Amino acid sequence: MDLQEIYDKLSFTDDCLIRLSDKNWKKKVVLPSRVCHLLEENELLRTLDAFFCFDNKPLILFFKDPQDRMALHQAIWNFNESPIAIILENNVVEIFNGFAIDENKQLLKRLGGNETLNDFTYFELVTGKTWEKYNDDINHKNRVDYRLLENIEAVQKRLKEKGLTQTTANALLGKVIFFRYLIDRHVRLNYQEKELWDNEDLCNCLSNRDDFVAFIRHIENKDTGFNGDLFRISESEFSTIDQDALDILIRLLRSEEISTGQQSLFDMYDFSILPIEFISNMYEKFIGKENQEDGGAYYTPTFLVDYIISETIGKKLKESSNYNCKVLDPACGSGIFLVESLRKIIEKYIEVNEIEDTNTDDFRQALKSIAQDNIFGIDKDPSAIQVAIFSVYLTLLDYQKPADIRKFKFPNLIGTNFVCSDTFDLDNKDLKALEDKKIHFDYIIGNPPWKGAGGDRVVRKYIKERKKKERGKKYCIQINNNELAEYFVFRTSDFCTKNTEVALVIHSTSLYNSNSKDRESSFRRYLLEEFHIKKVFELAVVRKEVFDKSNDKAIAPACVLFYKYANGDDTNNNIITHIALKPSRFFSMFKVFSVCSSDIQEVQQDRLKKYDWLWKVLVYGSYLDFNLIKRLREKPSIKNIINDRDRFISATGITFSEKKAKYDASRLKGMDFIDVYAVENFFINPQKVTPFQKDRLGRIRNTKKDIFYAPMLLCRHGLDTEKLILRSAISYKNAIFKKSLLSIKAYRIEDTNILKNIGCIFSSDILSYLSIQTFSSIGIERGNAKGGEILSLPYVELNKDYYETMEGLYRLRDQKKESMLLNANELYDIDKKIVDESNAYNNKIKDMLNLTTADDDIVDYALNVSRTIIHINDVGIEKRKELMLNDQLFKALNTQDTMLKEYAQVYIDRFANSFNRNGKRFTVEILYSSQVIGMYFKVIDESMFIDDIVFTSDNKNLLSTIIALASNKLTDALFVQKDVRGFEKEYFYIFKPNEKRLWYKAVAYLDVNEFDDAMLKTGRGGQC
Repeated sequence: MDLQEIYDKLSFTDDCLIRLSDKNWKKKVVLPSRVCHLLEENELLRTLDAFFCFDNKPLILFFKDPQDRMALHQAIWNFNESPIAIILENNVVEIFNGFAIDENKQLLKRLGGNETLNDFTYFELVTGKTWEKYNDDINHKNRVDYRLLENIEAVQKRLKEKGLTQTTANALLGKVIFFRYLIDRHVRLNYQEKELWDNEDLCNCLSNRDDFVAFIRHIENKDTGFNGDLFRISESEFSTIDQDALDILIRLLRSEEISTGQQSLFDMYDFSILPIEFISNMYEKFIGKENQEDGGAYYTPTFLVDYIISETIGKKLKESSNYNCKVLDPACGSGIFLVESLRKIIEKYIEVNEIEDTNTDDFRQALKSIAQDNIFGIDKDPSAIQVAIFSVYLTLLDYQKPADIRKFKFPNLIGTNFVCSDTFDLDNKDLKALEDKKIHFDYIIGNPPWKGAGGDRVVRKYIKERKKKERGKKYCIQINNNELAEYFVFRTSDFCTKNTEVALVIHSTSLYNSNSKDRESSFRRYLLEEFHIKKVFELAVVRKEVFDKSNDKAIAPACVLFYKYANGDDTNNNIITHIALKPSRFFSMFKVFSVCSSDIQEVQQDRLKKYDWLWKVLVYGSYLDFNLIKRLREKPSIKNIINDRDRFISATGITFSEKKAKYDASRLKGMDFIDVYAVENFFINPQKVTPFQKDRLGRIRNTKKDIFYAPMLLCRHGLDTEKLILRSAISYKNAIFKKSLLSIKAYRIEDTNILKNIGCIFSSDILSYLSIQTFSSIGIERGNAKGGEILSLPYVELNKDYYETMEGLYRLRDQKKESMLLNANELYDIDKKIVDESNAYNNKIKDMLNLTTADDDIVDYALNVSRTIIHINDVGIEKRKELMLNDQLFKALNTQDTMLKEYAQVYIDRFANSFNRNGKRFTVEILYSSQVIGMYFKVIDESMFIDDIVFTSDNKNLLSTIIALASNKLTDALFVQKDVRGFEKEYFYIFKPNEKRLWYKAVAYLDVNEFDDAMLKTGRGGQC
């Protein structure tokens, strides 16, 4: 057996299989520079025959008859990029888990052999079946960086227990890791009459404190080549390091247990393959969780860095013959953005100058110049600056052969390229040098801290000075809740020339905070007026997968904002691309961006100025939703109805505060206190109502006490997590409640019917739909609604019987449950009546709002697809995986499903009248398989017409059919971009994965409109 037989058996074509024997292999795939470099330079990985590449991810590595089996296995694990390795050895096929090592055997964990090859065929892989089956095996906690970082953290803790400061402990660990890097790269250290060292030599050196200090000074000596700003340890710091501390490092290096149950595995870690992600994670451990949270600093996942680099520096270098590209990170942290940019620039330099021999003084000088001329970073944390420079140095060394490294002199970067300062410090001279525009930055990129700036003196001074300079502008610079990342968005303009482009990872809520209060939209007003926004890459919907290694338990939503400083130019006509990433199995496991075409939208910038709520619609909706919501917002709202101050008052309740309880609450004592959880759907649970006993309060929202008088509709701000409706109920008795409840109080008894109408609206499909599309935090962060959002809902007049019937049913259900008298049949009957009754008033609300059939389909998509996606993202990571595997949205349709015919019917309704003439008929041919569904839209002779919709099931040659439709790689596009569409002479077509969520009728409206537009633009020629 040879590898080609395996490739054939797995149905791997040359489109998805990259062979390293092909000299042009790098032109066929867009891998991060660090990955390409490892595959070319590492002697073990270089024996790779080929790898299966899906969406530029090397998912499966193929090897044959390795010379050193154990060394290869450990190299694959250290590579940390490929989940599967298939090795053909002595004609025996073995499949290994590339992310998990067997500590006893020191080999990768085995997943199977020839008998399991069918689990890894092309369609099993790209449809996610493989990953469903091996989900538990491909666990991130087995990966090399996770295992090592656990130990780094344990060692750091022990060193601090020995009396070392965090700075000294960090520097000492950094030194040891750097020495291991040199040893693993086989660099000649020439110390104590020994050129090449091994791990045991380093341990022996550490066993004598004086010897170790001498060794450090030898390495730092300018004549040895390792000068520079690398984890400097002063003499005073050395005095605090005793032999006990060094013994801890010896135990680490010898893979002895550092903390209970954790082996270090240092003997299996190859620092010459050190992934940059490890450096970022190491920085997290170095600065400590507490300091990290205080500063709002969080590491940036490598896949997100790769995306930002590819969309900025990568594109510029690809389109230019110039290798120089000046990059600034204004909050650089561990330097991950700068390091990946540096790699891109070096690779371009090598390509442009056709460098083959790197052992020259010219090349070594070029490396130093490239770093000094192009890479710039700012951070106020000295540890961050140290790690960032360390990362840059390792990157420069990667482009030197072991024998040449000794000749390389590190460039000094502190104070010139890397500035240790608060980015907003107007008095820092090194910062002023970066700001004076002599350095024309091509890009400013990074992930600035997100925490509130609070009373930070430096930031306050900066904003004060900027406001002075901008007095003549249309809008004054404003920030939401002192959000530090927003300050960084605007601060970048100080470093921008006319052509500088910016890409920052920011807190998503900056874009979606409700404008119910003017100050909450002021950030966006200034942003839209002063900057050209190029693109928004929204990650809020998948935030828990994006930052799955974050220390923050309540993971904040993020987006990438691509923009340019307008410098006074008009921004109205600028076109913004908005991409909203949604959950998929590929993204959860491998961070492959799986994007539906409907998730990529373009909008003119002035639209967002006029309709602030459109920001949120772009995340879960489309222009169809925009048109519907625009109509709904033109109708009378709840706020309009209750605006009569003589009839209604609306407010939230009291707050408790032990420290600042300055309000006398004696007049309220003895009244009923309604806990937030007492408010159920349509009724107040009497079991959760207690007498109010507090003497003092932190705050009373309305000192007139009116809001506590019945009748009043009490509404919870937190939405039901599954239905996305507001729980509300009318209190017919006077009662106290907290500010987590919104009260709408009617002064007149006859207005209670209006409260009942509002209660039905709060529990309706329209509320759920509008909460998805317009409420600022729903599907973005927490499931809470703001008062202004709640009151903006359209109001309709309903029969009071709807509310009263629902109230009676929910009370009965609760009473039966409390008395334990409710059996399964009764529960079913009551629940069915609740569903029937809610359907009745939902239909009534839709009728009164004049929703069309198409509107109904649009609402239905949001309720069945978007609402489910939001629910999936709100649960824990393990539960989320389970839902992703089992939810019907991600399951395949069968030929009996009416959805496919309903989808096709939209095309028939749009095109049949135009084509059904002169003996011709418009027909839809559906090509069905369990993995992919295709539709051909044809105009045929009437004599050949069978039906409007015709099925062709179980098409065995479907993949070859898809590939034959065009010359480019459609297979990746199909499963990553989710659809492939185009025109041929006799028909047009669309192919999508067989996933229920992609074939809804609402999606058909969008798809058919795109075809309609494309026909006008292309004259039915080529792909669309």
